[in-house]
Order: sequence, then structure tokens, then C-alpha cells
Amino acid sequence: MIMELNITKGQKRLLIVLGIILLYMVYDIIINSEDYLSFYFGKNKKTTTVKKDVAESRLVVTEDSVVLDVQNWGRDPFVQPKVVQKKVAKKKYTPKATRLVLRAISYQGVNSVALINDQILKVGDRIDGYTIKRIEPKRVILIKGGREKTITL
Repeated sequence: MIMELNITKGQKRLLIVLGIILLYMVYDIIINSEDYLSFYFGKNKKTTTVKKDVAESRLVVTEDSVVLDVQNWGRDPFVQPKVVQKKVAKKKYTPKATRLVLRAISYQGVNSVALINDQILKVGDRIDGYTIKRIEPKRVILIKGGREKTITL
């Protein structure tokens, strides 16, 4: 009984390409068998040696070793430099005089509000130790420890 294979042209081309690749692999193994076998059996291992403090940088390859002379390449970009921090004497904390900035006033008599240091405040509210005593159309009067301070627009 004879069986017929029904394959397309694309499948035939693929089989031909795979056959060529297989033939090349067999050819490469035959030609380079010493290299392949020495890898598995440990013969003729190539070694890498790094020498430092030589005048020039170069790569020397012999049959059974690879010697890499590394010099004058400059700073290694993968090594983080050590950061030395100087000790700074800590200064004593001295509170600075607070600066009150009046940005806006919405004057409506008893219901007036002022925008001071980005805070909306009314009479009686506190900011930085000051109490708002009075809000006028163009200024705000603050009091702290019996002393009055006036800020204007």
C-alpha cells in the first residue's frame, strides 16, 4: 500500500531549509570536533588573567590563555566614589521674626475677612501669636502682648 503525502509548496521549502541547516550543523561538528570535545572533557581550557599597573592596555591571546592587560582606562564607571561628609557644627535655633503678608481684604463690616499668609482670617482669629483686632477696608490691625501691629495692602 502506497501512501501519498499532500504537502504544499511552502512546506516543501521549509523542509529543504531545515535539511540545509541540519547538514551545516553536522559539517560544523565534524570540522570543530576538537573544540567541542575539549569543552566537555576539560582539555585546552582558555584562562583569563588580569594584570594591573602596566603602561598600556592590551589583549593578548595565545593558544591556551587569554591575557588582558588593563591600564590607563581611567575611572571605573561602576565603582561609586566614597563620599566624605564634613561635620558641620549645629547652629542654635533662633526663631526669626514672622513676616505677615496681607494679600486681600473682603470688607463687609462685622463679617470682614482678610487673607494673611494664605490663610482666611476674621476678627478674633490668631496667626503666629497675633490676634486680629480689627479689619478695615485697606488695613488689618493685629495685637500681640499689648502691642499693636498694622499691616496694609
